[in-house]
Amino acid sequence: METAEKKIKKFIFTSPYQKEGDLREVLYKAEEGSPLQYGKTSFPIIPAINGYVDENDKIEIICVVTERSIHSEEYPNEYPNAVRNYERFKIEIAELARKKKFAYTLTEPIMTPYGENIKNHLNLYGKLIAAVGDDEIIYADLTYGTKPFPVVEMMALNYAYKLRRNTDIGCIVYGGFDPVTKVSEINDVSPLFFMDAISNTMASMRIKNPEERIKDLLEIE
Repeated sequence: METAEKKIKKFIFTSPYQKEGDLREVLYKAEEGSPLQYGKTSFPIIPAINGYVDENDKIEIICVVTERSIHSEEYPNEYPNAVRNYERFKIEIAELARKKKFAYTLTEPIMTPYGENIKNHLNLYGKLIAAVGDDEIIYADLTYGTKPFPVVEMMALNYAYKLRRNTDIGCIVYGGFDPVTKVSEINDVSPLFFMDAISNTMASMRIKNPEERIKDLLEIE
């Protein structure tokens, strides 16, 4: 049997759209004892890398980059925000790798046009599936991108998880801001990924009140 240590740890995230000066470092609050506890960062994928990568690990990182700025109509000569912010990520990941002493490869970014249409979403869906290989542990961040992006990413990961051999889901994170508490939080939303597969199975079995069964399976109180 393959061991987890032999699998490639692969991290997938989307470069944020904020224009220059608007992308700030944030202290994301994680659950007590969570591997996602970290200092300030502009990228929620960084706490995931910090929490799940060990010294001397060799990991792969893939970034989804929108090809043009969301503000490009207002500022036609502006360097695309997502491209610029990806360059900023490169600086941050290099510093983290130096501190934690791990090696990483930045795989060619997944480029996608800015625009909410099914053609773009289907194209991204296909590219994400192709980005996942056999014998990998996938860690993903759903924070950035337009609202449909997390849906597309979840569907692609679900398909790739079933398609690839000996590939697992390690952690899927989401970083958000609570307008009530005024606190930024980072959460492991991996149970949502597994809920989808469980729900499909239970629906085919015509099980009523599936939420109780799901709580038991996912050990949720």
